[in-house]
Amino acid sequence: EVSTSYLNTTENQIRVTWEDLGIGNNGYLNKQELDAIWKNIGLKEMEKEELEELFYKLDSDGDGRVSLKEFQHGLFSQICIPCPFSSTPLKLKRQRSHSNQILKDNGQRTATPSLFSNSVALNLFSSINDGSGFASVEQVVSIWAWEGVENCKEILKSLDYKVEERVNLLELSMILDDELIASKNGLQQAAVASYKHELHHLQAQVERISSERNKTRAELEKTKKRNCQLFKEVDENHSALEDHNESKLRALEQDFKGKLMAIKSEAKMEQELLMQQMQNQRTKLEANFRYLQEEDCSLRKKLTLMIKENSRLQNEVAEVVQKLSESENQVLKLQGDLNFILKDKLGLLDPYSTEQFD
Repeated sequence: EVSTSYLNTTENQIRVTWEDLGIGNNGYLNKQELDAIWKNIGLKEMEKEELEELFYKLDSDGDGRVSLKEFQHGLFSQICIPCPFSSTPLKLKRQRSHSNQILKDNGQRTATPSLFSNSVALNLFSSINDGSGFASVEQVVSIWAWEGVENCKEILKSLDYKVEERVNLLELSMILDDELIASKNGLQQAAVASYKHELHHLQAQVERISSERNKTRAELEKTKKRNCQLFKEVDENHSALEDHNESKLRALEQDFKGKLMAIKSEAKMEQELLMQQMQNQRTKLEANFRYLQEEDCSLRKKLTLMIKENSRLQNEVAEVVQKLSESENQVLKLQGDLNFILKDKLGLLDPYSTEQFD
């Protein structure tokens, strides 16, 4: 039976773990969140059927969700967990036999470390775990030797491990964890707990970052799908708009062709009417032209006659002027003769009166 103080401590640690993983915010877990916390505490990855079975086992009240108490009590009832507050140190050989009993009772590699929140204890040798859960003694020894641990093989021999056999990494992790918990050295326990807590915190951060990354990827995929949908809608709208514009353009083209044909027909009729009017006008102009030509010819004849008559009259005027000039000369001559005669006659009568004719 697990002590009440231990259950209370573990409950607080479970709450911290849930908060670090960002799950169980309402105090309950669904199947997906149960799978996430199960992986986080270092237990094996379960198939869908196994997860369903575990979920129904933990859901004691059958409300379709697992509360904190159900998770805590169900976990301790399903998995044997060594008490972290054991007052008597366990011998190494006894620890291995105890761990073997745990593995045998469960029938599968499922366990949890003594301090629930410090789930990294089950992942101590993940660097050399090829997925089988086992590794060679040389691999384990090389890790310890690299970190400055002495007598590595003797430590494994004290755990009843043979050099030629493969080491169960989960079993070895549990033994080391039990030994640290059972140790009387408080400073050592505090140091190890601090390291494990920091590793757990970092692991939770990695999980949270991974969750945020997955969420970001999901949002990105959602955004891509939304963008694709928007692009599709834009293409459809563009295609519909093009079809509408083409239909409208065809209608306008048909309307334009109809109006153009009407304009051409009207223009042709107007052209024919204009040609008819021009023809009539031309006929009239030609008739007027012929009349004017005849009139011009008649006028030219009259002008010719008038020119001839004018020339004749000019000749007659010239003759009259010449005769007039001759007559004037004759008059002047006769006047002179008359004056001479009068002078002669008057001179005989009055010599002084002749001065008036000078």
